[in-house]
Amino acid sequence: MDMATVDLRETATLKKIKAFVMKFFFAFILVCIGISAKTEAQVNKIEHFFASSPKAEQLFQLFSKELELPVVWPYKSWGNFASGGVTLGNVAFELVTFQGADTTSFNGIALEPLHSMEEFEKELDQLGIAHDTIDNSNVFKDSNEVLQGWSLFTPKNVLPNEANLFVCDYKNRQRISDNRKKAADKLKEINGGGLGVLYLKEIVVSTSDFKKYDEQFARLPGVTKQQNGLFSFRDGPGLRLQQDAKNRIPKIVIVVTSLENAKAFLESKKLLGNVNANSIFILPEAMDGLQIELVEQ
Repeated sequence: MDMATVDLRETATLKKIKAFVMKFFFAFILVCIGISAKTEAQVNKIEHFFASSPKAEQLFQLFSKELELPVVWPYKSWGNFASGGVTLGNVAFELVTFQGADTTSFNGIALEPLHSMEEFEKELDQLGIAHDTIDNSNVFKDSNEVLQGWSLFTPKNVLPNEANLFVCDYKNRQRISDNRKKAADKLKEINGGGLGVLYLKEIVVSTSDFKKYDEQFARLPGVTKQQNGLFSFRDGPGLRLQQDAKNRIPKIVIVVTSLENAKAFLESKKLLGNVNANSIFILPEAMDGLQIELVEQ
């Protein structure tokens, strides 16, 4: 075999190797692009949550006045419902009433999409997660033709219906974010109010089918599964699933600077509930049954 033939074969081999390397490189780039696109519309955080009650206004006054939590928005009527919101540092807590609200309970968790609602919807479709249609009935344009209001939609079968999980996309998100930050900054200025609130640690969701929802909730893009039923997000409070005979949101857990100080404050207001080794509760009777646990960091 002469040297020319050897050179030709080596050249052909090198070309094949180069072609393979280039194909691998471009395939890798495409995979990266695919991963990037897939995470574009992930869940950002729990934007707010609420308790509904026929005594919503009284509870709002208790949280904002007695417990000294800064107001995110004042209590007022929005037509078919009325509500007011206070801050827990890293999330807004809404007290709401509407026609037919005859009991008091935590029963609403609003997720914020990282980007638009439409992108989030597409990603759920790609993942095969069922959902209802986007509700834009509260979206409008202001005098400057800028979108305002909010759109809603509900992922299905990722949490028990009693948790009322939904996605809320505020169109003027910067204004909403600035409003939330203003209240959170005020909370820091007043050292957490009477309770010394730092932030909401977690919302607890009880379910009779823990295995199902532990798997299903983890499928939501942007949700990080920790351990013992705990899920976290890019920002804000976590969500904890627990096995129980009843589907519901039984309690929320708030982190305070000092349990001793929080206990003394609640005692002074006659609002102290159960006292445990590492936590205390606000008196449920004063909250119309709501269970609010306080812990230290």
